[in-house]
Amino acid sequence: MTTIAEGISAVSTALGIVKTLREIDRGVQEAEFKLQVANVTSALADAKVALVEAQEAARLQKEELEKLRSAVRYREEETIKVQGFLFRKQDDGPRGKAFCPVCSDEGRYIHLRIVPTKDGNVNKCPRCNSNYGWQVPEFTE
Repeated sequence: MTTIAEGISAVSTALGIVKTLREIDRGVQEAEFKLQVANVTSALADAKVALVEAQEAARLQKEELEKLRSAVRYREEETIKVQGFLFRKQDDGPRGKAFCPVCSDEGRYIHLRIVPTKDGNVNKCPRCNSNYGWQVPEFTE
């Protein structure tokens, strides 16, 4: 991916070529003039590509930042931590089943499910299969 610095460098190169074009005696050095025009065209095209790529990279970073801010906002405003587990917040208290700690650290809020085993029921994540045993608090809706 091209950086903004590379785009600026290409523009600087093009401006240097334009300065050289002003100094050329057109009648005597027609071939040199045409070569410099081709060079400036190429440098400006490189600059345009570099700046378009940098603009796209900035847009993608902005989208990713907004996604992260949204996840942080959700975690702070819509969840509450009880006994090491996150729960959905309702009326300033926890409600429902706990979210999987592994998945919620990745920004995914997956409720644990009770799964029967030969040793009794355990709380497991349906996405990552993390097992939290039977000592996970649950709050009625």
